[in-house]
Amino acid sequence: MRKLLPRVFDENLDPDLSFAQAVQEDVEEISSSLPDWMDPFANEGFGLGPQATACLIDWEWRSSRRRNMTAFQFVDQLCELEASTKGLGLDEKVIAGFVRGLAMEAQRDVLRGIQEARAHSPWKEALDSAHSAWFQIYKELCRGQDRPAYLENCRARIDQDWTLALPVIKELDRRKDHAEVLEICAAALRSFLYLREGETWELQEHLLVERAGYRIEGELDGRLLDLLKTWQQAAKTLHREETWVTVRLQSDLLKGWRNWDKALAAFRRVPEPRFSPLRERLFAQWRELVAKKSLGDFLYETDVLASKSNWVRALADAAWEGEDSRDSICACLRRWLKTLEKDDETLRRSQGALARLCLDLDSSSWLSPISPTLGRLLACGWCDDQALRISRRRWLERLGVSSLAPDLLAFWKRNTHRIVPDPGRVHGADYNACADWARALSEIHPASCEHLLAQWSVVHQRRRNLWRALRTKGLPIPG
Repeated sequence: MRKLLPRVFDENLDPDLSFAQAVQEDVEEISSSLPDWMDPFANEGFGLGPQATACLIDWEWRSSRRRNMTAFQFVDQLCELEASTKGLGLDEKVIAGFVRGLAMEAQRDVLRGIQEARAHSPWKEALDSAHSAWFQIYKELCRGQDRPAYLENCRARIDQDWTLALPVIKELDRRKDHAEVLEICAAALRSFLYLREGETWELQEHLLVERAGYRIEGELDGRLLDLLKTWQQAAKTLHREETWVTVRLQSDLLKGWRNWDKALAAFRRVPEPRFSPLRERLFAQWRELVAKKSLGDFLYETDVLASKSNWVRALADAAWEGEDSRDSICACLRRWLKTLEKDDETLRRSQGALARLCLDLDSSSWLSPISPTLGRLLACGWCDDQALRISRRRWLERLGVSSLAPDLLAFWKRNTHRIVPDPGRVHGADYNACADWARALSEIHPASCEHLLAQWSVVHQRRRNLWRALRTKGLPIPG
C-alpha cells in the first residue's frame, strides 16, 4: 500500500481520507464490540508494526504538508493520536527515525514545540516515563541542540533508568565537581538495583554482585564498571577513603567473583586494620555466594546441614588463609564426612554437597574407575558454573585435598547401601533408580549388594518390574 501513496497524492485520488482517523476508528470499533470485562487493550495494547506505522506517517505527513502544518504540529498530532486512542501504540523506532530524518530547521521546530508544550497534556504524560518513545525523541533532540536541557532531563529521570546518569556524571567529572559525582553515582546504583523508595542498601554493608546477580548473569554491562570507576576516582580525589576502598572492592568482585584467585586478591588489597571489618563482612558474603552457586540455590536452601556446615565455605576460608592451611582443611572435611554418617536423613539431605565434592576431586579419576555407575549418578542433574568449578578444583589441588580420596572411597563403601532407594517407596513401577544405585553398590561393595538383594528377594519378591530392571543392569539375582 505504501508504494501507492505517491500516486494517490499526485493524482489527488482521495484527498479527504485520514489514515490516522481510520486507524483510530478501527481501534475504537474493536474495543466497543467486545464486552467490558474483556478489555482487550488493557495489557499489550494495539501496537502498529513498523510497516503500518511507516505507512501512517507517510500518509499523514504528505497530508499535513498540503495544509502547511509545521513539523511540530505534525508530531504533536501523532502524540495526540496515541494519547486519545486507548491502547494504540505506534512503532517507536519508526517515529524516532522520522524525526531524525527531518531537516535541521524542522528538528529545531519540533524541539521548541515540545519544550513549550511539555507541561500540558498529552506531552506531560508522554514525557513522564524515561522509557517512552517520546521521551527518547525529546532527549535526542536536546542532546543535539540544547545540552543543558538534555542533562537536566537525564538527571530528573535517573530513578527510572540508571544509564541516564552516565552523561550527567561525565559532565560533572569534566567540571571536576567530584562531590556531585558521588551523589549521582549513588543514585544511579540505586536505580540499577531497582531499590524501592525507603529501601535501605549500603555499598559498605552488602555484596553488590549478589544483589545485582540477576542482572549480570550474562555479559557484565561495561557501563556499570565505567560508573564504578568514575565513582572510585572521585572518592579518591576527595579523600573519601572508605568509599574509594569499598567501590574498588565491589568493582573487582563484579568482574571476578567466580575466579577465587582474583577475588582473594581484591580482598587482600583492602587496607588493614582500618578497613578489616569491611573486608570481613564482604568476604563472608562472597564466601556464602560461592557456596550457594557451587551447590545450586535450591539445594543450598533446602539442605540445612549444607547451609550450616558447608565444605565449599570451608575451602574458601582455607584459600584465604593460604597453602599453610592444608592440614586444617583436610581435618575439617574429615569431620564433615563423619557428621554425614550420623543418620540416614542427614546423609540423604547432604547427598548433593557430597556429590559436588566427589566430582571436584574426581578430576584425578579416583572414583570413576572403581565405580563408573556411582560417578555417573553423582554427576547427573548438575548445571555447574565452569569458572567456579575451575577455582574450586584448583584450590582443592593446592591444599592437598586429593589425599582424602581413600577416606571418600571408604565412606562410600560404608554408606552406599543407605542411599539405595527403597523399592517399597517407589511410586508407580519405575525401579530404574533402585537398579542404578544397586549397580553402584555392587561395584563399590559387592558383598553389601548381595546382602541387599537377598533382603529384597524376600520383601519385594512380587515386584516383577524391579527384578526386570535389576537384570537389565546385569546384577546377580538371588536364587
